[in-house]
Amino acid sequence: MMRRGTVLFAAIALLLVACNGAGTAPFFGPPPNAGFYIMDGTNSRVIRISDLTGAGFVVYGSFGSGVGNFNDVSGIVVGPDNKIYVDDTDNNRIVRMNDMSGSGWTTFGSLGAGTNQFSLGEGIVLDASNRIYVADGSNDRVVRFNDMTGTGWTAFGTAGAGTNQFGFPRGLALDASTRIYITDEGNGRIVRIDDMTGTNWTTYGTSGSGVANFNFPTGLAVDGSGRIYVADDNNHRIVRIDNMSGANWTAYGTQGAGVGNFSFPGKVNLDASGRIYVTDEGNNRIVRIDDMSGTNWTTYALPGGGSPVDFAIH
Repeated sequence: MMRRGTVLFAAIALLLVACNGAGTAPFFGPPPNAGFYIMDGTNSRVIRISDLTGAGFVVYGSFGSGVGNFNDVSGIVVGPDNKIYVDDTDNNRIVRMNDMSGSGWTTFGSLGAGTNQFSLGEGIVLDASNRIYVADGSNDRVVRFNDMTGTGWTAFGTAGAGTNQFGFPRGLALDASTRIYITDEGNGRIVRIDDMTGTNWTTYGTSGSGVANFNFPTGLAVDGSGRIYVADDNNHRIVRIDNMSGANWTAYGTQGAGVGNFSFPGKVNLDASGRIYVTDEGNNRIVRIDDMSGTNWTTYALPGGGSPVDFAIH
């Protein structure tokens, strides 16, 4: 007869198999490639650290256009497949690698304005199905494709300031309903669409420095409550609004190099606790704050004078 503890252990083992599928690893523990990822634009490389003390520092990449090379990188994300995706801007391609050793190096894209082509892609995000979305800056459009072969290529947008038009789209985010949010940098606004057909096109903001104004908005993020955070680059601040009506507009930051200061903040991100991370590009650092009051201001300075152009949490 099995003891009660043995029965309990067996039940737990069966539950793990049922949840994970035969032959897969248990679900507990950190995911593969766990950490904080920083795109170091100055040094054309990816940095991974365990936390904002810089522990666990690992670096990969150098300047160029071949394998293991980047040129003016602008975006990074770790996908549901735990692989690392990089928007390699001046090489006009997307790069995917399995881990920080560069294994599985795969590229997609070339310079141009057609299918499978980019011109200064600036932002990248993945949905739950691992489809890839890119803000194709100089082509004034957003593109989506299913995988690194370009299957399912779909493009949306043209140049301009009207409906379904962009003036250099820069940042991308998805909400829980997979609605797409875009920073329309040249038009000083953010845009939300339901899908890649442009359904329910909605905009918020105009160019300026006051309430409801942006001056070259770059990155954005959406939290679990649907609140929108924007890196308002040339206004040297971050902004949070409750929704696309601009309700409860809250701004934080002024120009400078001290606490509460930013110099051209480029991207904004959130962790599972809702803490806010900002790439403070002009000050060569990552900033973390607990909330929009700036509580628990914490910084990480990139080594070698690096400039953080994007930041991913996995």
